[in-house]
Amino acid sequence: MDTAGRKFGTLAKKTLEGLLPERRTSVGLQMTPMIDVIFLLLTFFVITARFRRPEAFLPITLPSANSIQSSR
Repeated sequence: MDTAGRKFGTLAKKTLEGLLPERRTSVGLQMTPMIDVIFLLLTFFVITARFRRPEAFLPITLPSANSIQSSR
């Protein structure tokens, strides 16, 4: 091939490459670091959480069984 043929071949190749869709590289998520961060956050919130103490005494006066029967 002469130089004109080589230039035309190179130009044709570049033009065809522009028309064809480019191959995409697969993009994947790395789950291991994400899971590590989630466990660290979960541990942090569990450790720093302030839990309410259960209320030991609630002032409730319940009616007696005798007062229910006598009202009928």
